[in-house]
Amino acid sequence: MLTDEQVNQLTFLADTILPATETPSASEVRVPEFIDLLMTDVLSEDQNQSITDGLRKLNGSGKDESADYFIDITSDQRQELVKQIDDIAFGEESSGDYTTLFLSNYRYLKAMILMAYYTSKEGVKQNLNYVVTPGDYVGCMDLPQDGKVMVGNHM
Repeated sequence: MLTDEQVNQLTFLADTILPATETPSASEVRVPEFIDLLMTDVLSEDQNQSITDGLRKLNGSGKDESADYFIDITSDQRQELVKQIDDIAFGEESSGDYTTLFLSNYRYLKAMILMAYYTSKEGVKQNLNYVVTPGDYVGCMDLPQDGKVMVGNHM
């Protein structure tokens, strides 16, 4: 569903949002490929349009005197741009140069990136307090003070 250029741009965006640290980056767990697969097999036309429109507008927002596109700017400039858009999209600042539609598309795209990352094997096991389902069998146990028993695979 995505063009090679859009996959490349999505890779840069995902790795800016979730860079490699002690855990793998978004591209290392194949977030762009997963989103492309969702777009092909699962998402509606409106959802696909939201993602492609968000990428298209993001590409134009990376323009400055020394670069033409989001993928052509430096890593530091990408981080600064994504932080600026995050601040506006999630209500920290006024909308500035961005339309309400772009901010909505950006929030959706970021949610897709985060969902794809944190549902990957590496994302779950290395970033979350992962409890294997069904876990160990405990036949008889005392009820905790708060009256809640931990059951299942929860995050």
